[in-house]
Amino acid sequence: MSGSIKPVHGFDEGMTRGFPEAGGRHGDDGLKIGREGMEPVTSFIDRALNDKKPFLVWYAPYMPHSPHNPIERIYKKYKDLDLPESVKKYYAMIEWFDETNGILLKHLEDKGVKDNTIIVYVSDNGWISNPDRLNSFLPRSKQSPSEAGVRTPIIFSWPKKLKPQSRHDLISSIDIVPTLLGAVGLPIPKDMPGLNLMDNMLSETPINRKEIFGEGFAHDIADLDDPEGSLLYRWIIEGDWKLILSYDGKTDNYRKRHTTLTSPQLFHLATDEHEQNNLIDQYPDVAQRLAKKIEQWYPLKTRKIIQ
Repeated sequence: MSGSIKPVHGFDEGMTRGFPEAGGRHGDDGLKIGREGMEPVTSFIDRALNDKKPFLVWYAPYMPHSPHNPIERIYKKYKDLDLPESVKKYYAMIEWFDETNGILLKHLEDKGVKDNTIIVYVSDNGWISNPDRLNSFLPRSKQSPSEAGVRTPIIFSWPKKLKPQSRHDLISSIDIVPTLLGAVGLPIPKDMPGLNLMDNMLSETPINRKEIFGEGFAHDIADLDDPEGSLLYRWIIEGDWKLILSYDGKTDNYRKRHTTLTSPQLFHLATDEHEQNNLIDQYPDVAQRLAKKIEQWYPLKTRKIIQ
């Protein structure tokens, strides 16, 4: 595989130049990882093992992210299905991404280190393919606060230490870093957000968290010195309840995609995971209580709720 391998953004090796370098916004050379093979990743692991050093790999390819250009070997499994072309290609991209993960896991197994390697899987924000347009997504998925836009699997694997288990605790991607620090015995800064989940996973005990919060901003921020100026959503999940509040942040040219900018929205996820029934009128006391928690999470200075 071609592509420059060099220190970048704090990593010993990397292939992505990054914005604002020319072509550095959507993957640049990093698009080749996965789509053209796994050699940059596997060779890095091999060098670390040969040097008897621990290693950290962040495998974050633009898969199944657009461009949705699956290889024919995989696409032919889907091309005759009674599905829109955009959906068929997206499904093929998911399988292609799964295949690359399998290559990575098999490499660790072949090298005899898989059982004592901590593997964390987390996906990007959601995507529901637009059936009428390739490389396009529907509202209430990507860039939205809906479950299809923010819910993601988070999977930890450490065969030497962790028993297989399925959990229903409220966790967030902010928990990944403190959990990894705890796993390897490094100090966790007191002001670091998130929880160290390792002890709970080792002991198979519940995680003591009552709610999680989230926020969403415009795709292109209006003012780097005023992030709040581009605030569009804040939300809370407490038990089965989810409250979404929308704000009047500047949305730039992506406003047409923010069709869920309405406030407030209250959903009971246990019975309505697709968020079809806004229960704000039936349970105003629940909404008021959750809205207060959002405000206590961090008070706003300038933005106003869309009523």
